[in-house]
Amino acid sequence: MKLKVAVYALNTEAVDEERGEIVWDGEKMTASNDSVLLKNIIELPIGAGGKKLFAKDDPELFMRSLHIYYTSPYLRVSKARRADRGARLI
Repeated sequence: MKLKVAVYALNTEAVDEERGEIVWDGEKMTASNDSVLLKNIIELPIGAGGKKLFAKDDPELFMRSLHIYYTSPYLRVSKARRADRGARLI
């Protein structure tokens, strides 16, 4: 199953601006553009269940947990959605 998340950052006018998407196609995780922000989100571990979770260890759990870890007024990630079936929440 393909999953995707959108990454938003606050711009200078205090409006959320989409910076790109991260997609997991069941085999590899890719960013929609070559920004350092998206690459760092993919490469750096997040805290999930009291442990450090890397994208390479459990990509599906990583994608589903990103919205919990990256939630702030300045940077946020949407909930994981199926990339192959539109905007249905998982």
